[in-house]
Amino acid sequence: MATPARGANRTLPRQQRIDLQASRAPTNREWRDAVADISASGVVGPIERRLNLQHRTSRRLSVTGLAVAMSLVGYGANHRALIVQIVRLLNSLTPRRLNDLAMSEWSDAAGYDLVQRRLTQLADALDDGWTDVDPETGEILDCDIDWYGRSVQRSTIPADLIAGAALAVDGTDMESCGQFHSGDTEIAYDGEAEYPNDNEDETDTSKKASVKTRRAKVLGIGPDGRKIYTRDTDARAGHRTATNTRPTKLYIGRELHLGVAVAAIDHTDRVSYTNLGRPVPQVVVTSSLVPAGTHRAKAVTDGLIEAQQSNLCSEVLADGGYSLSKPEYFHQRLHRAGIDQTIRILTHQRGPHGSIGDAVLIDGQPFSGHLPTGEYELDMPARNADNASKQACVDRFNTRAKLRYTVHSNKADGTVRYKCPFCAGRAYSAKFPKTMKSRNNNARLVPTGKNAKNCCNGIVTADTDATFLDQKTIFGTTAWWKAWGRRNIVESANAAFHGEYVDIGRNYTRFLKTAKIKMFLAHTIAGYNRRTINQWLRLRELGDPQAPAKVERKARKGRRRRHEDLPTAKTDTNTDP
Repeated sequence: MATPARGANRTLPRQQRIDLQASRAPTNREWRDAVADISASGVVGPIERRLNLQHRTSRRLSVTGLAVAMSLVGYGANHRALIVQIVRLLNSLTPRRLNDLAMSEWSDAAGYDLVQRRLTQLADALDDGWTDVDPETGEILDCDIDWYGRSVQRSTIPADLIAGAALAVDGTDMESCGQFHSGDTEIAYDGEAEYPNDNEDETDTSKKASVKTRRAKVLGIGPDGRKIYTRDTDARAGHRTATNTRPTKLYIGRELHLGVAVAAIDHTDRVSYTNLGRPVPQVVVTSSLVPAGTHRAKAVTDGLIEAQQSNLCSEVLADGGYSLSKPEYFHQRLHRAGIDQTIRILTHQRGPHGSIGDAVLIDGQPFSGHLPTGEYELDMPARNADNASKQACVDRFNTRAKLRYTVHSNKADGTVRYKCPFCAGRAYSAKFPKTMKSRNNNARLVPTGKNAKNCCNGIVTADTDATFLDQKTIFGTTAWWKAWGRRNIVESANAAFHGEYVDIGRNYTRFLKTAKIKMFLAHTIAGYNRRTINQWLRLRELGDPQAPAKVERKARKGRRRRHEDLPTAKTDTNTDP
């Protein structure tokens, strides 16, 4: 047979140019999980009512079939968000499974174009948004792309496993597949806010590599006033945070923000210890995909508040990229929503910043005005410091914390009443005789000036907006470091989305429309969550201390066995740990 000329197949229909045969069909477990997850997500009904598909059209490619196929693709490690992957998955299904999806007229040959059209149709509808009314219950539901993503990625998570958890948030780059055009304009970061180095106090800035410049043609200016460099009109210039092995680098694309579940604080004295509550599976509870350079606080705050309203977020852990933001964008909104914060305060935010009555605000916390001058500003441990040096730094923060004001009461109008450390018994001075009698056993002796007449002017009252950097633990103390250590978990999730599970980099997708990327990304996150849940449940069965198994009841000798003594099914994921 003669070999066709180079490029001759370009004139053939798309479905004849691409290999659409799947390498394998989904297993029975994968199939059951995908069908159950899409059913639990609740996205099919509102979408079907919105699209109002004709019966024959639905039999060729139903909404359920498209969603289940994307879920099955998302379950696979190292998958890509491509139409061809969806089509190959659907082509691998048996007639029985196609019937279960109400797709009795699915066509292998015409599947590619059909999936492409249906994805565009669905993405456009989700991008515009609509209000759905359930014909049976009358429930009103606001449907859009964020609703779809949230519903799909949480469909794999048994809510009782993570109820009341804390969320560690972080952003990671997602480079666009759009191609640059040759030009003379230097690509420059034009985002809403600069991204600080997350470990600015631990990094030798003298060794930072400079950002390599790149030139390209500017194709236009977006509605946000920022430059467009590729056909991906939603992609913007951003920069990757420097690491030990990689300098800061500009890229064009989007930023994915993840809120990962971690154990909440069960009890703390705010200074010397922090006890964490029950372990939780480290799943992605919230996510937000925004153009690179978008203000980080604006990107995540709405999602965090929604998670709190769903009892899935009691506390937020965030690095300097979020704590840098203006209070009204992040800190104040979280405080008003009743969400505690554990944050890394940046250098310029430390030290004294204002006052409340006779209390001085230091590192976001009110302290006594009798605090020794040398303790107004304390240094964090330097990078690569030995354990002794680190402990010495922490001890200084612990000592200073004895002179903090403590919450006396919370008022209904949102204000907080604070009591001074002398009145609370944590500090004493010979100048204030009453403190010599009311002090605690470990109270701190504080030298005061000869003109000092009293320890305070009584209870001080402050709006939470004034103490927006106040945390559940006192910054820099032993308790804070224990609480802060949980944030490393979100770094593991970032690594999973950059190669360990799937790589969301430049080759992840060929989609240029943000709604399509968000749709498929939701199924990728759902796949990651399901894998995480399954691994966590297996660890429980093995008695891992980080995921303790349910304690078995021991029957007394001679006692008749009860139903609760019988072993539960291993597949039950709704058992409270």
